[in-house]
Amino acid sequence: MKALLSLFILAIGMNVQAQSYDVKESVMGYIPRPSELFFQVRSGGCTSKEDFRFEVENAGGMKKVTLYRIRPDECYAFVPFGKVISFSYQELGLHSGDHFYVGNMIQTARVM
Repeated sequence: MKALLSLFILAIGMNVQAQSYDVKESVMGYIPRPSELFFQVRSGGCTSKEDFRFEVENAGGMKKVTLYRIRPDECYAFVPFGKVISFSYQELGLHSGDHFYVGNMIQTARVM
């Protein structure tokens, strides 16, 4: 009976881990450059580009680029200025002449 209960608890834990984490990221800032778009995002020290996905959609004659975090950063390092990640316009599916804007909110900041 104990083994069955342990197996049940393990299965529940695995199911919780398997659930997707997909949250629209509030960014610290972004910088468009000639060949790529840089995002400054919050980090606890374990954030990487692979923790994000993006959506690009048509929005009134422009493209709207939105960044989503698909894996939470569960580390606890002090990283006050976050981490910078970038996506090339080719990765984003944007082409020369495309007008776009970023659909993410900019986080509030404080003077340290």
